[in-house]
Amino acid sequence: MVRRSHRTLALEALEDRRLMAILDLTTAGASGFINGAFFTNASTGAGTGNIDPFVRLQASPVEQGYNSSYRDVEFDEDTSWNHDLQLSDVPVIVLAGVAYREFSLDINQTGREELLSLDKVEVYLSAAGNINSYPFDQPPEPTATKIYDLDADGDNWVKLNAKLSSGSGTSDLLVYLPATIFAGYPVTSYVTLFSRFGDNFPSNDGFEEWAVSTSGTTTATLSGYKFEDTDGDGAAREPGEPGLSDWTVFVDYNNNGSLDAGEPSAVTLADDPATLADEAGRYTIYGISAGTWKVREVQKTDWTNSFPTTSDVYGRYHSVTFTAGNSLYGGDFGNVRDNPALTIVKAADKATVSVAGETITYTITVANTGNVALTGVTVNDPLVANLAYVSGDAAPSGILDVGETWTY
Repeated sequence: MVRRSHRTLALEALEDRRLMAILDLTTAGASGFINGAFFTNASTGAGTGNIDPFVRLQASPVEQGYNSSYRDVEFDEDTSWNHDLQLSDVPVIVLAGVAYREFSLDINQTGREELLSLDKVEVYLSAAGNINSYPFDQPPEPTATKIYDLDADGDNWVKLNAKLSSGSGTSDLLVYLPATIFAGYPVTSYVTLFSRFGDNFPSNDGFEEWAVSTSGTTTATLSGYKFEDTDGDGAAREPGEPGLSDWTVFVDYNNNGSLDAGEPSAVTLADDPATLADEAGRYTIYGISAGTWKVREVQKTDWTNSFPTTSDVYGRYHSVTFTAGNSLYGGDFGNVRDNPALTIVKAADKATVSVAGETITYTITVANTGNVALTGVTVNDPLVANLAYVSGDAAPSGILDVGETWTY
């Protein structure tokens, strides 16, 4: 994971989140939002080793295509400049306190026709590379999940001006996708970017090239998933177990079991109905210092943490080794809803009494049939004198554990 901080953007534009049909970026410093993504023509020189081009398109008057290591190519891609891209390769940039994934675009119109329209940008995530046969999220066998669509409403496009930059090798457009739409996906996921140019202002045979930065960073990130362990088995998340929003996960630098000032953290997401992905339960923590740390969750009442399996006196945790620039996935946490329950059975040692004054001995059993241990359990029977505990507390601890039965 990389982070660029060597340039200044017009951050005041980040406050304007209105949707628009046409985003005009033909004047220097122009920027705006479309469907949650921030677009700006603040250019940056590529320079040797600063960027990694992952797909180049060239055709006229319309060109389209996507990145993949699969051959042959499907549309207008250049086979020499087209390869798989993993999520760990896409830099995270923080603008005005908000984390984004950054992509850069270099456009190269020839002659006097400097204007070009960017008509489609679709971003997909998949578990495997070598993706092919666009569109990738359609039946009968979807191969990827679409997480962003510039033109989801059917009327959005971006107007670009190739003359604003100094030629090939310089970014004409920076696209910032909210990091939240990637949250919870493994950093080993493959990112496929499909784009189309020329529907409104045609391409005139120069090439268009998408790239990512390869600049370094000194911190790491961790992504994971917070889920409800509906079957209570304490295992990793299983199909059908839903994500849980509004839970805090943190890196416990001082190993005291509490979230302290200066410790990186994130709150798990709720699903955003305006996006194509299901974000519920996902999180990503940014800015983690290099080292081996315990990652924990902030506990909530009426829930019991069931996953992961490693634990100490403060609760369950993941022990993770972070190195500078690492983007890791796997910090999942599962919880079970507390469901306290008791079953009490009173039984006599005789079915009938035939003689007045005959002694009857009663046995009362108390079983914990819920999913949480119980404390302060006492049994009282106004009809039975001298009721006393007999057996069942395995420790003995005074705690009625799950599945344990006490006899009186």
